[in-house]
Amino acid sequence: MSVRLRPLWPLVAALVIWYAQSTWSFTPEQVTAGRTAYEQNCSSCHGANLRQLPEALLAGREFVAAWGSRGTNELVDRMRTTMPLGNPGGLPEETYAAIAAYVLQFNGGGNNGQLLTARTTTRISDAVTSGAATPGRAPAVPAGRTGITVAGTVPNFLPVTEAMLRTPKPDDWLMLRHDYAATSYSPLTQITAGNVAQLELAWMWPMREGGTNQPAPLVYNGTMYLANTGGIVQALNAQTGKLIWEYAVGAEVAPRGLVLYENKLIFHSAAAWALNKQDGYLVALDARTGQQVWKVQMPDVYASNSGPLLANGLLIQGMGTCAIYEENKCFISAYDPATGQQRWRFRTTALSGEPGGDPLEAKRSPCAQATVARKGHRSYPRRDS
Repeated sequence: MSVRLRPLWPLVAALVIWYAQSTWSFTPEQVTAGRTAYEQNCSSCHGANLRQLPEALLAGREFVAAWGSRGTNELVDRMRTTMPLGNPGGLPEETYAAIAAYVLQFNGGGNNGQLLTARTTTRISDAVTSGAATPGRAPAVPAGRTGITVAGTVPNFLPVTEAMLRTPKPDDWLMLRHDYAATSYSPLTQITAGNVAQLELAWMWPMREGGTNQPAPLVYNGTMYLANTGGIVQALNAQTGKLIWEYAVGAEVAPRGLVLYENKLIFHSAAAWALNKQDGYLVALDARTGQQVWKVQMPDVYASNSGPLLANGLLIQGMGTCAIYEENKCFISAYDPATGQQRWRFRTTALSGEPGGDPLEAKRSPCAQATVARKGHRSYPRRDS
């Protein structure tokens, strides 16, 4: 019996050697070279977090789901046939392999000192779950660090007035959805149906990894104000994409609804959204420099993922977590933009003891006589026109 099996040992040994060479194969040097090559050739489109292109995510669960059952050789081949943009196949083969090694390492793969090549056939799901490394992340603001992280000054800044908000200049975008009518429409006429095909990429700015990513930037006099993810507020040169200043809030920023008014950039902030009740805050920065002007906790307000709107000289803000039943009912409130002080609050449904809050059984108007349902002692009125 042993005599018959002896000829198989060389084959078994070869398979073991092949498996060892084809599994988890890349080197630290490849990762270093791959990162450099990625930053030079890929990051402008895919971003520093490898997740800037929604249709071509190179990191995270989506990447593993799409590529986990395929080999690393297929990943290298896809990069070679599609990258860089405008010059596919223009890099040396070892550069593509190095970029693939960097992508694997970014997704949590550990190296084993074996060189990754275009012929390595490791399954990507094996490669990214084999190492002890944790998945890569875009550089984050160190825990506890708040305030100005990049200093600068917006040039030629003029205070934003209520008249500007009511009638914005064509090249400004001063509030969420452009105007008080929420048209989401720009009156600019330079881009037409006849020349839209000639548009080209001017610049790109990456959104940070993690957090709520629903950006609604403002543009004023050539400066873009952006609530980036992870509690980062930024001012950019809208012509070049160059960062002017950056402020780390230390908490999430409501992405929908920045306010530009006078010389302030004002937003709503909290630690998290939609997970549990969070105290809500309003924060005002100097729109020119990013320096904090004031920060206030909003009395009895739970955080929302929508920011304030300025109307008639006041900041109008809603609140979140309204589906949770408790005595503190949800309301709309108004704040002084100079100080953040709460000026008034209004509940859309009156409480018992408030004007309009008495039971309909006690004060029933003629138009509410008919009821369409009854449950216990409570009546539910039909609204007649």
